[in-house]
Amino acid sequence: MSHQAFVRGVVGMPISPIIKPMPMTKPLTKFEKLKKGHAVLFPKFFTIECGEGWIELIDHLCEHFEHKLISKEANFIRFAQIKEKFGLLRVYFDLELPTPRKGIDPEKTFIQLHQTVSVIEEMSSIVCEDCGQMKHEGFNVEMRSISGWKMTRCDECYKKERQKRMGI
Repeated sequence: MSHQAFVRGVVGMPISPIIKPMPMTKPLTKFEKLKKGHAVLFPKFFTIECGEGWIELIDHLCEHFEHKLISKEANFIRFAQIKEKFGLLRVYFDLELPTPRKGIDPEKTFIQLHQTVSVIEEMSSIVCEDCGQMKHEGFNVEMRSISGWKMTRCDECYKKERQKRMGI
């Protein structure tokens, strides 16, 4: 007895062919687009753990890392973690440098990469983690705290976050 015949006998109704629904494809997030555009730098299952307002900072870092790979100043660079910690962007990465040769100084490359990461992390202190606006004359972005959680927000995004968290 076939499976369909068995089910028909148990339920007492003919089985209609199974119609597979069309897969729903949701649009890629900004971070998914960034990871796709710089796939060589990201492990397969990687989560960026910060607000999308810092995407331009992360993209700039990706471009710098890829330049080091293309110019053969590094053999391997891959992000280990990108997250917000204590209100600032934090970036951790794995690195494999080539052996020293003419025109390639691994120690210099190592220092340059870490300096670039430090600059990007420091810049996150003046870029709103939510909307991405940079602090400038007439537009305030600063480190703030809500219920002990530190965050870098512009005035408008801070008000929204405060309302969401505290119901004010």
